[in-house]
Amino acid sequence: MEEKDSVTYVIEAKKPLLVWDRVRIQNKELIVDKTMTCMKQGVLTYEYHLLTEAGIRQDRLNAPLLPGASLDGKVYTKARKTANNLSKSKMVKQV
Repeated sequence: MEEKDSVTYVIEAKKPLLVWDRVRIQNKELIVDKTMTCMKQGVLTYEYHLLTEAGIRQDRLNAPLLPGASLDGKVYTKARKTANNLSKSKMVKQV
């Protein structure tokens, strides 16, 4: 990893992007590493943390007792499943 890979670019935009989306800024291809959404003066605004692909650091997530995929996140709402009600659990990617 080079020094340029440790630089995080923070930008604001009104267009929604997803984590791992690729963007080109100042002739550099960067990847969205983190997103935040907020209201500023009544306008929905997005803040993005951008890194080079080599600069993205993700610790390995292990779940040895669970076969298959695992998700990292927080549950914000939860409801019991009934005949009239589907599960309302929402998983949000932790950023």
